Parts: sequence; C-alpha cells; structure tokens
Amino acid sequence: MVRWLSSALRWIAVLPACVLSAVIVLFPIHWVVLIGTGLFSRTGLYEGQGCCSIWDIPPEALERGIDAVFVPATLIYTAAWVAPAGISAPRSLWPFS
Repeated sequence: MVRWLSSALRWIAVLPACVLSAVIVLFPIHWVVLIGTGLFSRTGLYEGQGCCSIWDIPPEALERGIDAVFVPATLIYTAAWVAPAGISAPRSLWPFS
C-alpha cells in the first residue's frame, strides 16, 4: 500500500478508536464503583472501622471523579497508539520500549 494512504487511513481511524476505547474503559470503572460502594460503604454489607472511606462518597460522584482521570488518559494513549508514527519510532513494543 502506498505510504501516504496507510498514514491517511490511520489518521482516519484515530477518532473512532479513541471513542471505542473510552466506552470500553467506562464499564470496568462503573462495575468497581458499584461493587465497592455496595460492599464497603457504611450502609453496605461490610461495616468498616474508622470514620469514613472513599466508598462513602455517593457512587455517581465517585464514578465521575474516576472517569475524569481514566477517560482522558485512555483517549491520549489510544490516539498515540493508532496515529501514524515517524520512521524512527518502532511499533513493536512502543510505548513500553
């Protein structure tokens, strides 16, 4: 395939890949927050020691706060992975190399 066509197709794939990765990362966060608040909050099954914990925060607020950190990080990571790299950047283990 022509090099410029390959590069153009990768740039076209950046946005759908980022949106898909953001949606995929939302599900585990949602599950962890609901299970955690259900089991470890003061009104849940386990009555923990101490005055308060992160699980006492309302689930909606806790989920939004965690989403605010993980969704942009996932978008940036996915965009960096899908976007065309320069000639000198190896794609085999990048960005872990």
